[in-house]
Amino acid sequence: MEETLITPAGLSRLIDRLEQLTARRAEVTDHDDEALLEWRIAELESRLDIVRLAEPDPDNGVVDVGELVRLRDLDSAAWVEYEVVGPLEADPVAGRISLASPLGRALLGRRKGEAVEVEAPGGRFRFRILRIGLAG
Repeated sequence: MEETLITPAGLSRLIDRLEQLTARRAEVTDHDDEALLEWRIAELESRLDIVRLAEPDPDNGVVDVGELVRLRDLDSAAWVEYEVVGPLEADPVAGRISLASPLGRALLGRRKGEAVEVEAPGGRFRFRILRIGLAG
């Protein structure tokens, strides 16, 4: 199995979710609910077996997994912030984008001040990197 990067916060969320589901075992009485719960627990355990903790380097000056990136949209002048995370913890609504997403791939290894162009399902986007820092 191939390892998957995960941030410390993402690992904590994954472990918390597993603990919550495991605690529910005693409460479930319906056979179908029990089967679904066991499937979810097994899925989380298998994810935990393949994760490798991301170790961002805040001093290297480039975007790493686990870092927060502030971007200026070069077309609208609006700014957005995203944390670049592993695929298991991506949640764009919460500001966490996967390193495997078009934007995540475009940002990794780039420096503050650089412009990136992203070809995504929603169209072509252009951003300038305003700030790179540790998340959380």
